[in-house]
Amino acid sequence: DVTPATVDRGTKPDEARSRRAAHALEWATAARHGAFWLEDQPFSIDAALSASSHAIHAQSDKLARDLADRALSANPRHPGLLNNRGFAKARLGDLAGASKDLMQARRQPADSGSRACAAATEGFILFRAGLTDAGRLRYQLSVDSFIHRRQPGRAAQAAINLALEETRLGLPEAAEAWSRATALVARDSEPLSGHLLAAARLLAHPAGRGRADEPHRLTESVRDLS
Repeated sequence: DVTPATVDRGTKPDEARSRRAAHALEWATAARHGAFWLEDQPFSIDAALSASSHAIHAQSDKLARDLADRALSANPRHPGLLNNRGFAKARLGDLAGASKDLMQARRQPADSGSRACAAATEGFILFRAGLTDAGRLRYQLSVDSFIHRRQPGRAAQAAINLALEETRLGLPEAAEAWSRATALVARDSEPLSGHLLAAARLLAHPAGRGRADEPHRLTESVRDLS
């Protein structure tokens, strides 16, 4: 899962353009203006979290990694930035690097929302490493934590990602995962989770299934997440 930015009242042109594009679910545009915003305000956590999370939603994982990497040079221990870089690295296949980022994030002070977000990212990494049982538990922890925080949209996003991973591997738990994700989307008043669910169903087309291909070779850093 990705760590989003908080809402900031005073906006500059690229920030405003990035926020408007994100509101319209135009992720590539939001990421592009987010990158300009971060360039203008390199110490801004909001700029860094927004730009990197928008890039992830746009499936621009290299951009997301690079934006988070740039921001971490100014804020090297920020758990949200470590989470976003770790998620981008994992989608790029760098599970060892992703695990190191998440282990470093675990050592930082963070609120329960950040912990819930990191748990979903850890679940993703574990699934990609072939540790499906441990990955499922981390995803479920994330979903339950967001429900407890009364954030059905964030819970839905974690549930959608879990359903995608179950489907990618052709696991029997996929049907239940999709059912739970759909129910959580129905509880969310914001359009984002519904958009992500529709996009995820396209990604889950049978032609894309069965690619457990390859669990990636395990490293101790990945095992430490379980």
